[in-house]
Amino acid sequence: MALGQEFYRNSYRTVINVIEQRDPASGYKDRLKDASGRPLSRYVVNKDEGNFKKVKVTRSFLRLEILLQPNLTNYPFALLTNVAANNGPTVQGTQPTETRLKIQDVFFCNRIGFYIYMKTSPGGSTGYQFLLFTCPTSTFLAGGINPIMMMGIWTGATMTVTVNNDVLTPAWDMLQHLYIPQMQGDPSGGIGPAWEYFNPGRYNEDGIIVVEPMWVINGGNDNEYTISYPYSLATMGITGSVVQIFLVLKLEGFLAQNCSSIMDNQSKN
Repeated sequence: MALGQEFYRNSYRTVINVIEQRDPASGYKDRLKDASGRPLSRYVVNKDEGNFKKVKVTRSFLRLEILLQPNLTNYPFALLTNVAANNGPTVQGTQPTETRLKIQDVFFCNRIGFYIYMKTSPGGSTGYQFLLFTCPTSTFLAGGINPIMMMGIWTGATMTVTVNNDVLTPAWDMLQHLYIPQMQGDPSGGIGPAWEYFNPGRYNEDGIIVVEPMWVINGGNDNEYTISYPYSLATMGITGSVVQIFLVLKLEGFLAQNCSSIMDNQSKN
């Protein structure tokens, strides 16, 4: 989905209104105040103003990864930098391609993408580790993985978003992230082996969906983003001890630094 600049401007305005706690009754021109008339927030966005703390807000993203396990049906993504994902005995902890959220920051997510990549093929090749796929790919056939069965990664998946034990999103449909390009495989007819890696892809559009209203991810909260399947992934033929296929969540939006719930947010006015 191609988006114009107005989408990002509106998202940015929403971020400002939330951080500065502006009053919708005044058209977000004034800040909300307590009973004594003091502003409820001491933060302002990207500017210096009186006794208010300046919060840096910039366009940014989070990238979260978790390894597919043949016999698991639930995949909880680790969001914070101080949490190590358990990807099994051979691939533990944070992956080098991940971008996590610091506990003192807040992330405003306006779009979310869903992909897979193969870090290690059944034959031990790492040639796919830098490619994000928005659908099953025929190139996996050479490794003994059936791409038709892999459709279940999208068609059978739902994501649940829980914050501090409160289920905010009970069922986000992962099928809406499926995008199958017109051309797959090797267009050269097998002449050039490198060709098989490349399919048409527009990563500013493909596999990524608008989140409205925006998800506000507070680093000081207990944030749980879990993808669930009705069956184990072994039914897709992903059972080899060598193959490593990762699920990837990419969250786009705005990063607000040093204003999470663990930071001082009491007004000094």
